Amino acid sequence: MSTGNWTVRQPALPMFTLFKNGRTASRIVLSPTVGPSGRRAAREFQRIVKRMGGVEIPVLEASDRPAVNGAGGSPFGHDEETGRVYIGWAPAGLGVDLSESALGYDGYVIRCAGNSLVLAGRRPYSALYAVYRLFEEHLGCGFFEEGDQIPQRETVSIGNLAVYSRPRFKWRMYFANMQDAYSGMRWWTWDEFRPWVDYLVKKRFNILESGNIADCCGIGALAANRLGVPVQLTAWQAARIALLRRVFDYAREAGIRIRYRMQLHVGTPAVNPGFSPYTDGRQLQEFVDGYEAKTGEEIRVAPLEWCGESEIVLDPRDPVTRRFTTAVVESYAEALGTDHLYSLWLPTEETWVEEDPDRAAELTRASVDGMIAAIRDGDPDAVLFSPRVCTDNPTAATQAQAVRDAGLPVIGNMFLNHAGRMYDFLRCDYYWGLPWSTGMCGQCGRETNPNGDIRTAIDNARSLADHPRASNLQGFMVSSETNHRNVMTMDLYAELSWNPADLEPDAYVEQWNRRRYGPAAEETRPAVRIFADTIMAYFDPCTHNGPLYRNWDGTLLPGLTSGSVKRLIGFLPALHDMLEILLSQYDALEDSPMYRFDLVDIGRTYLAGIFNHRLADARKAFRTGDRERFEGMAAETEHAMLAMARYCSAHEQFRLKTHDDWAARWPEIVPGRANSESNWITFTALISLENWQVLLDYLPEDFAEMIVHYFLPRVRQYLDRMRTLMDRGEDISERLVDRDSDVDLPSRVANWSTPRGNTPWSPYGDTCEPELTGEDEALALRLIKAGSASGRYDFYEGPLDGLVREMLAAFPPPGDIEEILAEKDYAPPGNRLVLHGMPGETIEGFNVPGFVERVEVPRELRGIIAVREVRREYNIARGEIAMYQVTVPPEIDLIRQEDEPAASDGHNVAVFTFSAGGAEYCAWFDSGTDLDVASFVVKRSPASR
Repeated sequence: MSTGNWTVRQPALPMFTLFKNGRTASRIVLSPTVGPSGRRAAREFQRIVKRMGGVEIPVLEASDRPAVNGAGGSPFGHDEETGRVYIGWAPAGLGVDLSESALGYDGYVIRCAGNSLVLAGRRPYSALYAVYRLFEEHLGCGFFEEGDQIPQRETVSIGNLAVYSRPRFKWRMYFANMQDAYSGMRWWTWDEFRPWVDYLVKKRFNILESGNIADCCGIGALAANRLGVPVQLTAWQAARIALLRRVFDYAREAGIRIRYRMQLHVGTPAVNPGFSPYTDGRQLQEFVDGYEAKTGEEIRVAPLEWCGESEIVLDPRDPVTRRFTTAVVESYAEALGTDHLYSLWLPTEETWVEEDPDRAAELTRASVDGMIAAIRDGDPDAVLFSPRVCTDNPTAATQAQAVRDAGLPVIGNMFLNHAGRMYDFLRCDYYWGLPWSTGMCGQCGRETNPNGDIRTAIDNARSLADHPRASNLQGFMVSSETNHRNVMTMDLYAELSWNPADLEPDAYVEQWNRRRYGPAAEETRPAVRIFADTIMAYFDPCTHNGPLYRNWDGTLLPGLTSGSVKRLIGFLPALHDMLEILLSQYDALEDSPMYRFDLVDIGRTYLAGIFNHRLADARKAFRTGDRERFEGMAAETEHAMLAMARYCSAHEQFRLKTHDDWAARWPEIVPGRANSESNWITFTALISLENWQVLLDYLPEDFAEMIVHYFLPRVRQYLDRMRTLMDRGEDISERLVDRDSDVDLPSRVANWSTPRGNTPWSPYGDTCEPELTGEDEALALRLIKAGSASGRYDFYEGPLDGLVREMLAAFPPPGDIEEILAEKDYAPPGNRLVLHGMPGETIEGFNVPGFVERVEVPRELRGIIAVREVRREYNIARGEIAMYQVTVPPEIDLIRQEDEPAASDGHNVAVFTFSAGGAEYCAWFDSGTDLDVASFVVKRSPASR
């Protein structure tokens, strides 16, 4: 069965004229049974035509069609000089195939022949897809999150078309992820939500994974009341629920179903301003306490931990938990409506505090099989989805078995865009023949500068979609922790979610340019080509083309920044050319919201490279003791930051005040605390003021106020520490450590790779020198406690073209780029660890080389084999991970066996056998690759069990 777009050849017929010389030449004809989706598609058709030509296209229903003599041979005998646009249906006489065999789950048809234009599809909402795609693919329009690009025309005529577009993926899912916090969505009103939903429809998504949007609006309080425990909604929750019902119903009308995530925990009972200021965690504790007071029956809870935060989790084995789950399902339906879609929950970044692995496994299994009946008790029509297996979680093996046994469709992870990693579906054998999904993540946390790899994303999606083992791959999820960022990458992933077979890298870039810039596309083409060949040609796993000051804490992805910084510096001449080309089209595009955003977004990325270059030069001058050059470069470093603040302030997306203006429209989300406080903590400490160090600067943005009042003082202190050392005639040790610690940063070269020794110092690398950053966190805390800097900046309000010219003139590309790129990057010696000993030799004890991230040691050996946790770090792609050092004492004699091949890629895994306590054991040491983390696993030999 074919998928994707296919075209039926039609005999040559006259052009279909939509409007001519500013006057209508067509009519919309709706079916007598037209529903809300069809009417909405007709309204959108009218809206776009009105913007395009100032023309009102009238709407008729088939029964209202004016009677004519039947001359001309049209299906209804209407006047051939007036075209008919059939939206949402096709008269039988036109021979349009709307069957599932032609269109799959919800595909669409764009059929134009003679004086008939059909825009219809398999589902009622498919007509919306046909309308948008007609204008985007055939009439020069473009639809983006920032707005619509609609060219002006006096006359629009359409040639013969017979496009049948069939999706490869039945479920095309958008996961809002942390956008509720990170992009201020919790402060949105209908004015922001409506165009966002319209954007999702234009991108042909048909499921919204609601995440925190629905998890944290008071549903738990409503469920508690259903069980007789009074828990009052806050004013924010009551208003939020009313808004979300309107938003979700609007989405449903356009074919977007809402999937609710069935979590048994919703944050911490301690309600603090920050990224998760929701009172739902406190209300869950109120329910637990109130239920016990009312019934005398205690509800069991299971401790859960994430990044140092202890969360309350209802024990999924408890019958009351299951009744509560049923009440949550019923509350969702009553408050927000239901599409009967629910996803189960399993720990991913979180971990059970339960130390007993058997009990942790029991909790994990109950989180799947224990919830299925409870959800169906609340909704007999429920369609359930299993969560992905988090292969980095300590309970990964149990998760895999629980998911497999449940037999439900699986929502896989969203990192298919990454090259060179071990995907979850490979570790889970393509999810054992169950229906499953894959996906791509546009950005996490601080990755808000444009970044991506167009070719890898397309190649990976196409190869997986066509893979014989992926016949049950039914879904594609697009995720992002922010919106209105990384616009080409997010657009690309949305296109891939329909059908990867339709995309080819160079053609996609050409299409994006035309959709983005419309009539100016011929002139902007060289700029977009530069963008595709530089920023969008490399997936950057570290600074993501941002300035180092936004990675100032330096520990999110330790050891990754030096190559990334040099690459961005190398792009500076090309980005300078790109901005000049875009600037040349200012008169034609100044009113375009896409163009306006792009000038600021690309310009701030250019300035990021300038800042990184100046900072590296200052560090080099410091190391060589060249005081005069150091002072010059230090001043230039600060100058670049001040220029960045001014440049970014020209766009409301880069003002903290924008978030606070939104927040001021709402009741207090944390009663008794200003909403602006939550914004300030979110963009600095992230979690809370009480837990400020764990993910400090995880979500920094180039907000003008923050650059000047939060980052610049810390950069200045860093430079001042260099001055102090130079005054003393002292140098740095070249160690890089976690802030305020004596723990060295490990060198990790990719999100999934195992660390290889410690991170080497580089002028382009992490700013984690203990001699220079020892007081940085104390300063950061003082700045955070001093209160929000929102609005404390004189935002640039003048013409954007003048600002761009001024910036380009003040910061030409550096003249030493070739020398910088020629500098040799230091790499820790040896990509592989070579172990001593040949098969058959006996080794007295074993100090496991380097760090390992996975350790399995039987309980009876824990007093013999020493396992020491060296550090924990939050990995932007894998969540919180730990690194260990393992020592087998000399009194244990290990016999080296033949190496075994790793299941992932066949690399060698060292194998040992030994005796201890009268039992025989086998140990496997894997030093790790980009596909597998380093591990040390000990298991009792089968004969000793």
